Amino acid sequence: MKIFITLLTLTIASPTWGALITFDFNRLSLSSSTSQATVTGSITFDDTMSDFSAYTWESFGFNFEFDGDTFLLDEDHISDIEIVDLEDLIFGDDSSSGYEGFVFSFFDGNYTLATGQGGMGAEETCFFTDTDTLCANELFSLTRSSSQDGAVSVSEPPLHMFVPLLLMVLFARKRKI
Repeated sequence: MKIFITLLTLTIASPTWGALITFDFNRLSLSSSTSQATVTGSITFDDTMSDFSAYTWESFGFNFEFDGDTFLLDEDHISDIEIVDLEDLIFGDDSSSGYEGFVFSFFDGNYTLATGQGGMGAEETCFFTDTDTLCANELFSLTRSSSQDGAVSVSEPPLHMFVPLLLMVLFARKRKI
């Protein structure tokens, strides 16, 4: 019984290390005849995630530069997002299983940034203001990277330790019978 308590304590107290997968969005330049803007961002998922979809990310953020100001666009600014297939490393293209894209709305809806089939209804990225429309004439391409070196500790017991623990308990019960 002492061994069981010791193993249980070690199992629960042992940290599990997990890695992250980051999809970096390339920098897009959006322009019109009078203005210019740039946007870039990233979405990070846990590496155990089997389905990269909307709202299953660990972190999400975009930097948007317009008229000399930089805005951080995050979950609070999303009015619509659909993630279908990030494995093809193009965000917003028409996928056989659905339409992918996002729409950011900020400053009380006066500014809107939209991309992709899900956001624009086209393979395009555009920024809309009350007086102007800036477009990039392209979609975001993605770069996928894994962060094994900077692994983070997640607060859950390592499940692989429960199998040996269970076998030891069953073996100990058999010996007493």
